[in-house]
Amino acid sequence: MISKFVAIIALVATAPDPLQVTMVGGETDEESDEIVSVPTSNETTHPRWCTLVKPEQSGKTQVMIRRILHEFTVPPSGKTPINFIFCANSLLLTKQTKKRVNKVEELGQCVEFSSQKKVAFTSSLEIMSMISHYNVTNIVCPSNSCRVGKRAVSKNIDDCDGVIGIIDKLIKSEPNKYTFTIWMDEADKFTKALVKLHDLYKRHINVSVWCITATSAKLFEKFGNQNIFKLQNTTSSNYHGWNDNHIRHCKKTYIHRLAQCKKRFTI
Repeated sequence: MISKFVAIIALVATAPDPLQVTMVGGETDEESDEIVSVPTSNETTHPRWCTLVKPEQSGKTQVMIRRILHEFTVPPSGKTPINFIFCANSLLLTKQTKKRVNKVEELGQCVEFSSQKKVAFTSSLEIMSMISHYNVTNIVCPSNSCRVGKRAVSKNIDDCDGVIGIIDKLIKSEPNKYTFTIWMDEADKFTKALVKLHDLYKRHINVSVWCITATSAKLFEKFGNQNIFKLQNTTSSNYHGWNDNHIRHCKKTYIHRLAQCKKRFTI
């Protein structure tokens, strides 16, 4: 069920000035975006680990694209930004997201890292080559353990495994060339993968992780403090929630009517 919601957050520190970002893809609404810390324990929050909370079907991907575009417009420390986008564990969503990102020319080339051999790259070495030699900056992939990967266990590049192994190897070979941002859609459903990504984030100062979700409770329970990406409007003016429907209660249920039809037309 899709519904509008209002999140009330107690701020314990003065938030930075809002960062104005131009909308991408023909949308007319503008939002003020900023990072605010929401502590839930005594742990120290870190701005490289952020959580984006919006209702389902309310434009989370659009916010992500705007943030990626901002990083390309103003690259941190002059390094090349590389984005790994996990699209739940769905090949269809992976394909759709790649198509949307490729529509924005300013974002550079986007490729797919999955098991679909005809349309995607299936090995970590292929992805490393596309980043190093063909200037690919955006990689979309499903959120399964094969694509998330694990830390490379040796200096042998053949041990490079998944996104984690790719990043470890690229940072080792060219530590000052790239910054890496990992986007995890439906993050609350993939906390096991996030534990691995959290270790990666702690190992490398040039790795950031964004958790995208409509329900953030599991993330607070698992990781404690979260840096919430604050949105002036969580939904656009044309967002249609459940309460926007015209709901009519019928005396006879659909199942009852279906049973009547079956009885009537049964010979």
